[in-house]
Amino acid sequence: MNEARAQTQSLKKCHICKQHLPVADFYADKSRRSGTASKCKTCSREYLRTYMSGSDKWKKSHREKERRFRDRHKERSAIYTAVHKAKLLKASCERCERSDVRLVGHHPDYSKPLEVITLCGICHAAAHKELRNVTA
Repeated sequence: MNEARAQTQSLKKCHICKQHLPVADFYADKSRRSGTASKCKTCSREYLRTYMSGSDKWKKSHREKERRFRDRHKERSAIYTAVHKAKLLKASCERCERSDVRLVGHHPDYSKPLEVITLCGICHAAAHKELRNVTA
């Protein structure tokens, strides 16, 4: 009985191909209760291959994400350099004046990487919420 239970626990059913496969044939996925993806590696690869090869929508969104990443990386690099040269260092949040919390740099305009407002986490979240409401 225990041997049969151990064997079923080491197998998992792929929701695409419906095969019972060893857990090692599934990618890790921390967001799922089982700790593994619901598709086996073979089905996952096939899905990605067909989705990425034929989807102009994916290509366009991927290019846009890459561009945003490059822009933000440049900004973060410039800020890191400026902070360590003591040009941007602020001792407290510019909205609520708290200094006992972790402070972050907020960009009102990403095209101006050195124009940064120093905010605490709560004020930073509120600033992004305001930006979302303005653009929506």
